[in-house]
Amino acid sequence: MCSKYATQWKAAMDEELEAMKSKGVITLILKREMPEDTKAIKTMWVYSVKTDHLGNVIRLRARIVARGDKQRPGIDYGETFSPVARMATFRMFVAIFLLMDLTIYQGDINTAYLNAPLGIKQYLDSLDGYPSETDDMVYVVHKALYGLKQSGREWNTEVNAWFLRYGFKRCTTEPCLYYYDSGSKFVLALLYVDDILCATKNELFKTKMFRSLDEVYGMKD
Repeated sequence: MCSKYATQWKAAMDEELEAMKSKGVITLILKREMPEDTKAIKTMWVYSVKTDHLGNVIRLRARIVARGDKQRPGIDYGETFSPVARMATFRMFVAIFLLMDLTIYQGDINTAYLNAPLGIKQYLDSLDGYPSETDDMVYVVHKALYGLKQSGREWNTEVNAWFLRYGFKRCTTEPCLYYYDSGSKFVLALLYVDDILCATKNELFKTKMFRSLDEVYGMKD
């Protein structure tokens, strides 16, 4: 690595790898323990730079991404469709909160995909810059790693289950819109991948809701 930020990039990569291990996203096993119909796919590093309004570097971020283009349909993954809120739905959401004089709040789930378990386990070759302990080892992927074909769907399935457990109902015509109506409490929630908009007059409900999301997934608001 020839960048003048080489030391910082390496630290960012170390941080990402440790986070993946601590979250239980990946574990090492012997190659001979892989099922016969599976294969280990490659990964790549994706780098990003966060700057302030003057262009000064604030943070360097490194992310491990699986080579989903090497996955085999019907073997390594099944359904991949994941709903995304439409602009028309966002406009309706805004119109409702204005009409009902609600207060809007926003939250962002941290590393959302990595909170979702995989229905079909995946296997990875050694990561660039981090060779496995021996050539006989591979990584098992237990959660929805970025780059996998099914990761978006797995995360949507996971967070949808959370909303339903919390008492929300899912809109039948817009799967990214949820509502909670107990008579004394009315709450609208709009999901856009890992961003959540919440509109309500009940700040206490919002606080408890966001606290629950933070406890389960980790969240910034």
